[in-house]
Amino acid sequence: MGVVSTSAMELGIDIGEIDVVVMTGVPRMAKSFWQRMGRAGRKTAGFCILIDGGGALIKQFGSLEKYLKREVEPNWLYLDNRYIQYTHALCAALECEGKRQDSEFWAGLSTLPGTFVEMLENELQPTTIPPDLYPLKQRAITGPHYEFPLRTAGEKEFQIIGPGGSRLGTVTHSQLLREAYPGGIYYYMSKPYRVKDVNFYAGEISVRPERHWTTRPIINTKVFPRFDGSLHQLHISEKGFLAEAKVQVSQRLRGFTEKRGPNSETYMYEPGSPHSQRPLDRFFETTAVCWFFPDQRTVATDIAESILEIFCLEYGIYGGDVGCAQFFSKTSPLENQKNEGVCVFDSTSGSLRLTQRLCENFCAVVERTVEAAVLNGDRALEETARILLLEAQELHTTWEFQGMVRDDGVFDPETVEVIAPGESAMLIKNVSTFEVKVLNWRYTPKGIIYDLEHSDSKVRWQAEASALRPINGVTSLIHVNLMTGEVIGSPHDSTEQ
Repeated sequence: MGVVSTSAMELGIDIGEIDVVVMTGVPRMAKSFWQRMGRAGRKTAGFCILIDGGGALIKQFGSLEKYLKREVEPNWLYLDNRYIQYTHALCAALECEGKRQDSEFWAGLSTLPGTFVEMLENELQPTTIPPDLYPLKQRAITGPHYEFPLRTAGEKEFQIIGPGGSRLGTVTHSQLLREAYPGGIYYYMSKPYRVKDVNFYAGEISVRPERHWTTRPIINTKVFPRFDGSLHQLHISEKGFLAEAKVQVSQRLRGFTEKRGPNSETYMYEPGSPHSQRPLDRFFETTAVCWFFPDQRTVATDIAESILEIFCLEYGIYGGDVGCAQFFSKTSPLENQKNEGVCVFDSTSGSLRLTQRLCENFCAVVERTVEAAVLNGDRALEETARILLLEAQELHTTWEFQGMVRDDGVFDPETVEVIAPGESAMLIKNVSTFEVKVLNWRYTPKGIIYDLEHSDSKVRWQAEASALRPINGVTSLIHVNLMTGEVIGSPHDSTEQ
């Protein structure tokens, strides 16, 4: 008797009678290898068979001996994420109502981030809630313990509804774009289902049975960094830079390709489409490691993808938790000019700072990328990685940012910052995001209200300021006096402080 399983069995399974483990491939991570092998031999002696049909051991690690001698990758504890902290504070507030005067209880929180304690205190004695956290507060009304999964924190979840109202699992917003998008084929327990409808407001995805075909999403990703005093790390040379920065990530699902045997067809989300009349967007703030050098080969997405793969392998990071893309900015840590490069970003809203170690160990990761390219016989990748390594070795660390400086000085309390007319911004509505064009702004008793451009010129479209986010390095902002409407100073980029 035996069990055939995916990698899901490598953790939390203790069946003492298992005496043989057969791996039908080489686990990339040392942690995964030892965990899987450890399913055998728990009561009596056992052994492991490792099948390396593709020769991965030699190509990627050089030999079985080197593979076995690797250090186990570190574990990660995600304490610094703002949204994870707040969802846990909402739960904790219900559990410690009777402990407000318990000094021993509060002393026990000393090992946790100070921002978490502040959030908890604010829930017990409410004052104001930041706009980006307010949607989480609303979701917690029915009970935060049931609303927020431990892993996904503040990201909205969607229930998959099958025939007869059957429940076929859940996906997060980011998983929806990859696995359960309109018209796509979603697999549950090895059975295929066609996505009929996505209800963002109800958090439900309707599906129907389908044949064993497959679909792949068409996603465009753009990253907009803030190259200002909020940088976590900055390393520069005369030619380029490497920075860990706060960024905004815009992911747009434009359609999908469907494969039926040897045939493939593409479906785009547009007017007249049977699946969706418009693209689906996800817009979130996180952190990323960005780099730029004059040689275009070093800032191409293929070298970024290779570095991302090696980084995940060396530091035990799940590939779905990070991504890579080109970044766009009107400013640069080097000089005030438009700048385009590549980055590896944390794909969790609010950032888990998973890419922090990439910035700290960039040269080591690039060296490992060179070694992998040599083992795989990929000469083009090897050459590009060697050029990037030489550029990276010339970088030196600096914590003093020389960026753009406002020319409008210090403003009085009646002066506010608004998005300039004619500029693009992101409109955040529930879990959906839209890129919009601002026509004008005005001050009302409810605060700043923006007039937005609509596809129908007869339609008047408005939004409160709290619903709009300027795009880093793209959206120009202005300072105005609320009493007089006077514009103070010249328009400036949204990355300036």
